[in-house]
Amino acid sequence: MNIFRSLIAAIPKSISALAIALPAMALPQLASAQSLIVENCTGTPTASFLVGESVCVSGTTGGNMDSDDALACVVPLTGGGPAQDVTPDGCNAFPPATTMVNEPIWLPPTDPGGYIVVLFASSEDVIQQQIAIFDSVQNDHDGDRKADILWRHSVTGQNWLYLMDSSTISSSLGVNTVAEAAWKIAGNGDYNGDGKSDILWRNAVTGQNWLYLMDGSTISASLGVNTVTDTAWKIVGNGDYNGDGNSDIFWRNGVTGQNWLYLMDSSTISGSLGVNTVADTAWKIVGNGDYNGDGRSDIFWRNAVTGQNWLYLMDGSTISGSLGVNTVADTAWKIVGNGDYNGDGNSDIFWRNDVTGQNWLYLMDSSTISGSLGVNTVADTEWKIVGNGDRNGDGKSDILWRHGVTGQNWLYLMDSSTISSSLGVNTVSDPLWEIVSTP
Repeated sequence: MNIFRSLIAAIPKSISALAIALPAMALPQLASAQSLIVENCTGTPTASFLVGESVCVSGTTGGNMDSDDALACVVPLTGGGPAQDVTPDGCNAFPPATTMVNEPIWLPPTDPGGYIVVLFASSEDVIQQQIAIFDSVQNDHDGDRKADILWRHSVTGQNWLYLMDSSTISSSLGVNTVAEAAWKIAGNGDYNGDGKSDILWRNAVTGQNWLYLMDGSTISASLGVNTVTDTAWKIVGNGDYNGDGNSDIFWRNGVTGQNWLYLMDSSTISGSLGVNTVADTAWKIVGNGDYNGDGRSDIFWRNAVTGQNWLYLMDGSTISGSLGVNTVADTAWKIVGNGDYNGDGNSDIFWRNDVTGQNWLYLMDSSTISGSLGVNTVADTEWKIVGNGDRNGDGKSDILWRHGVTGQNWLYLMDSSTISSSLGVNTVSDPLWEIVSTP
C-alpha cells in the first residue's frame, strides 16, 4: 500500500499533466477500460458536496483479474484547498475489472475547498474529476441542504420564512418583526459555520449592523456587529473568501471606490483587511461565487458604462488572480445569478436582458467561459429573478422568479441550461412582500 501512498501524493490538477511514476515492477496487461461517475450517495451525479457529505462513485475500475486492487480516493486540489493527509486507508479499494455502483469513498473531506476524485489501478490507468466541498447551501436556514425563501414586508417590517423542498413549502413560519424600515437585510450567509444561513442587518440611517444566528425561523442569537456610520459603505458580498467555513462581509464605498473585507467568526471580526481600491464607481460587484472551485468565494465585476467584465480570484483579502472576462457592451444585459447550475463545483453566470427578456448562461471555469448557452426567453420583464439557490438538493442551483405585478412565484429546476422542471410556487399578491435577495 506504500506504492499507492506515493501515487496519491503525486496527483496533479490537470489530467493532461498526469505523470505518476511507479517503482520498477512488472505490470499485467490491462484489459478493461476505466470509467468514473462522481455522485452523491443517493445516486445523483454532482461535483458539489457539503463538508462531511459522503462522496460516491460509479463506473468501472479498469485492469484485469491479475492486477492489484484499484483505489478510489478524494485528494486536495493542487494549489488550492486545505492540506489533508489522504492515505490508502482512507480510500476505497475495488478488485480489478469491477463495475462500481454508487460505492462510497471512505473518509470524505472535512474542510471546504477544491478536491479531486481519482480512480487508479496503475500509472497508465488513471481517471479523475474535480469537485468542490462547500460549508453550506446558499439561503438554507434549516440546514436540510435545500435553499429556502426569506421574505420581508417593506411597510410593516414583518419577516417570514418558507422552508422549501423543491417547489413545496414544507413550513411557513414567522420571524420577528423589525418595524423600523431603515433596517435592511444585507446578507444571509452562514457566519458561524453551522450549515444554516443567518441574517445580517444594516441600518441605512445610523450605520448599525446586527446579526441574527438562525436555526430555521428561530433566532438562536441576536448579536451586534461594529457600527459603520458612513453610509457610503455598502455591503456587496457575503461569501467565504478565506475558505474557513464562515461567510464573510465584503464592503465597497460608493463614493471613494475603496473595498474592505471583514473575515467573520459569528459576529466577531477576526480580520479587517483592505482590498485594492477601484476608484471608478461605474465598476459594480455583481457576483460573489466560487468560479474556480477552490472553496473560496471570488469577486465578479461589471462596468455599468462600458460593459466590461472582470474577475478577482480571492484568497482572503489577497487577489490571487485578476482576469478579464469577455465584454458584453449592451448594458441591458444584467447579471442576475451566480450559482453552480451544472454541478461541476464552479459558480456560473446567469444573464437576463431587461428589455428583450432573453436569458443566457455562461458556464464558468475560472475566467474561461466553458459553455455559452441560451435559456428560454421570458418576454414579460415584470418577471424578476429573485433567487439562485439549490431548491431540490441535487447540487445544482435553480432559478426562482417573482412577478412584480401579479405576485406569482415560479421555480425553474436547472440542469445546466436545461429546465428540468418548471413549477409554480404559491402566489403572494401583495407586492410589498419582497423576497430577500442579497449579494
